Parts: sequence; C-alpha cells; structure tokens
Amino acid sequence: MKKKKPIGINILGWLLVISGIIMILRFINGTQIKVFKNIEVVNFKNMFYYWWNSLSPIVGLIAGIALIKSKKWGRNLVLILFVTSTILVVANMKNRFIETKQSILASEQADFEQRKSEIEKKYKPDQQEESIEQLKQIYQKRERMLPVIGGVLFGMILLWNMVFLVYFFRPKIRRYFEEGEKQFGGT
Repeated sequence: MKKKKPIGINILGWLLVISGIIMILRFINGTQIKVFKNIEVVNFKNMFYYWWNSLSPIVGLIAGIALIKSKKWGRNLVLILFVTSTILVVANMKNRFIETKQSILASEQADFEQRKSEIEKKYKPDQQEESIEQLKQIYQKRERMLPVIGGVLFGMILLWNMVFLVYFFRPKIRRYFEEGEKQFGGT
C-alpha cells in the first residue's frame, strides 16, 4: 500500500527551487557579484564564504528538485545544506553585520552628500541650514535602525534554516525517506 507523500516535502522542495533560481538569476545579472566586490578574498575564511554563497543556490536548486522527486539523497543534501548554512550564519553573524553596516553607511554617506548638494543648489543660503539639519536627523535615525534591521534579517535567515531542519528531522518525514523511495512513488 502506497502512503501519501507529505505535502510539506513538495512545498519546501519548490521553495528551494524558486529561491535557487532567484539567487542564480541574481548572479547572472550581477547583483550578487556587486556584494562580493566589497569583500576582500585574502584569507581562507572569506574565500570559503564567497564560494559557499556562490554554490549554495545551485546545491539548493538540486536538493529542491530531488525533494520534489522524493529522493532520499535530496533530504540528506537539504540537511547538510541547512546545517552548514546555520552554523555559518551563527559563526559569522557579527562579522557580516559589521561589513553590511559599513557598506550601508558608506552608501548612506554618499546619498547624504548628493542630497545636501541638491539642497545647496535648490535653496537660498538662509534656508539651507535648516534643510540640511533635517536631512542629518533623518540619516541619524536611519543609522540607529541598522541594528534592528540587521537583527531582523539575520533572524529571517535563521528562521528559514530552522523551518527546513525542524521539518526534515520530524519522525514522519524521516520515516517517509527511510522506508524507501519506491514505496512512496520515488525512484
């Protein structure tokens, strides 16, 4: 008697496929490469993160397809992918947050200077001071929000990883893959 395949396997498989395709497209159009240009690949740790971030979308795409096809090795690949990703996120959270914050602040400073220049061109000298001060206050508030934004982003990454890990360690899901791919329609 065939048991029905748990729907969560397909859902998480498709999520991996879709996110893998999106990340690969980001590499193709250069979005992700711009992020890596600011990282110095001078030591093994940074080089490892560079390659991990480059290859994990491809591995995720492959794992997602394998899950959709009910392959046991797809579950194992997902577990390896997300355990490794979780360890890397936790181990490197502080460094990545500092790098991200510095990058955002540099971008914000350039944006501030551009807007300040626009104010100086647009307004009379007596109005410039007040406008520039208001602009400074806006950017200071944005800077104070960076830790909150960073915490939320890292929390979302950890949550994404934990959803996969908790789901695939559930007894029912583990049993689905352990009792055999052929019994449930996989080959």
